Amino acid sequence: MDLSKVLILTRNVSYPGKRDVLFSLMQDVNLSDLQKQQIREFLDEADKYAKVRNHIAHSMWGKGTRPDSFKPMSVAIRHGKLKYLGVLSDEDDYTEADFVTIADKLAIICNSYVAFLRSSGLTASIERKIEEIISRNSASRESG
Repeated sequence: MDLSKVLILTRNVSYPGKRDVLFSLMQDVNLSDLQKQQIREFLDEADKYAKVRNHIAHSMWGKGTRPDSFKPMSVAIRHGKLKYLGVLSDEDDYTEADFVTIADKLAIICNSYVAFLRSSGLTASIERKIEEIISRNSASRESG
């Protein structure tokens, strides 16, 4: 599979869409069932934090319900109806300690995933494909 074409084809695909495509593509590549399961488990674990990641990237933040907490505030528009998010007392809020805990958990997931890729030999394959893209891009720049 040509990584550069995958990057182009998935450029404007949402995170859930890319995740679904990856899970589908895993059925068509030469990975053991155990490797497929392990990859899915890593991504499922990281996916638990997608909501807070989206809030960090896209929401405004206001005072939370708990002491020294912050609450993501945004609006959702579905089928012409407006819904304010982050204005009710029972909605999620976060403290600095919560963010540190989440960052620590994500670092563990990331480090474990990298260790898995290395121990399974998949890192070398990924690095080879990246090198191929760099080489093609360099060659096209030199000729163009």
